[in-house]
Amino acid sequence: LRDDGTIYMNGRKVDYLTLNGKDFFKGRNRIMLDNLPYYVVSKLKFYEKDVPLSQMVHSDTGEKDYVMDVVLKQEYSIGYMANVEAGAGTNERWMARLFGLRFTDNSRLVLFGNVNNTNDMRSPGGDSWEGKPSVQTGEKTTKMIGGSIRVDDKNHRYGENAEAVVRWTDDRNETRTSRETFLQEGSVFGRMQDAMRSKDLSASLRNELKLDRLRLNFKTTLGYSNQDGEGMSRSASFISDPSAHGTCIQILDSMFSSPSTSSLHRASVNRVLDQTMYGSTSCNMGQEIGWGGGLPWGDDLYIKVNANYGRDERDGFSRYDLTYTDQSQPDDRRDRFTPYRHHNYEYGGEAFYRLYMFHRWFIDSKYSYAQRYDDTDSRLYRLDALATGMDFGILPSQEEYLQTIDMGNSYRNGYMTRTHRLSLVLKRTLNTDRHTLLYGIGTHVMHKGESSHYR
Repeated sequence: LRDDGTIYMNGRKVDYLTLNGKDFFKGRNRIMLDNLPYYVVSKLKFYEKDVPLSQMVHSDTGEKDYVMDVVLKQEYSIGYMANVEAGAGTNERWMARLFGLRFTDNSRLVLFGNVNNTNDMRSPGGDSWEGKPSVQTGEKTTKMIGGSIRVDDKNHRYGENAEAVVRWTDDRNETRTSRETFLQEGSVFGRMQDAMRSKDLSASLRNELKLDRLRLNFKTTLGYSNQDGEGMSRSASFISDPSAHGTCIQILDSMFSSPSTSSLHRASVNRVLDQTMYGSTSCNMGQEIGWGGGLPWGDDLYIKVNANYGRDERDGFSRYDLTYTDQSQPDDRRDRFTPYRHHNYEYGGEAFYRLYMFHRWFIDSKYSYAQRYDDTDSRLYRLDALATGMDFGILPSQEEYLQTIDMGNSYRNGYMTRTHRLSLVLKRTLNTDRHTLLYGIGTHVMHKGESSHYR
């Protein structure tokens, strides 16, 4: 068992976990491993499970997932479970976690939360005092809440599984560097400060609805993210050791204050101020519908259609200011505004047909089509070309800044792909008391068309 929740059994990676044979936060193993007490577990089972296509047509397609199933003791198959942790420490450190579970043979409700400023982004668990934080540098404050609900009709008419997670993060990083570079003609000294802060709000929803009697399966995904950040880097170079003038921050504060004739400024070579600021919003949504099962004459058919859409908008500002103390070289000042817009859509479908023949011979045929379009608009505006200076992160009038576009470093690109895939495979199965052997011969054909409009 690895720190990220990945499990290996006899060297083979487990694809996902199940609880009493049913999905449990698929792909997020730690949620179950960290919160399920050992005394409620009867046994662990490792086995191969049919992929969704095989489950839909109720027939073996030759593809398997490797699953670890956590089987609960009979007396714990229905009940409630809760996990609560809280802690406080020096330097204003704090954390709190909550995990609640209600389960029956046909339903499951999970709620969990995690708030801390100890750089821990893991889901609620039982190893918080011993495990390493997931982020090793800086300071990260995390607030997360999520849950899931699963209902399986005891008469096998329908099944519903929904999961949602909302997360807030606040990242702060600062690095201070004192440097001495040894050269033949004498040492060069440097002081540098890098500071960054970013805030992120993200939300995701996944829902799966199965209508067994209609043989329909619906999968819906929604996602949203909003990010804001700013950063600053200050540095200065000197021909003599500036340590006598104070700490790294005191030296840089003096260098970036009003011009001075002090000995510190006279010993300096140059100073650099590099600032960044950005804000972005993104969203995505997807829908998949599948239908499949056995046909009256004995063959299997599965049909799936899907569609996805995504959008990403980002506005960024950056300012670079290099100043030489002795005026022997020209200063370098760059003030940029970089709006970025991207959206994409994708739709497609596939059809799978299994034709049964004789003596366990059959033919699997599959055709799929996918179309994807990406539109990207990325521009660079050189605000330093304007005669009037603006506060950092503030745009002048639209008429003014549109005239500063750097056409050589701005582009618009539309990219379209259309992909066809076709496969025909002749297969046969041989069953023994202990094993099933599946072998076959076939052909796979793929055709992909691409077009791009770039300016």
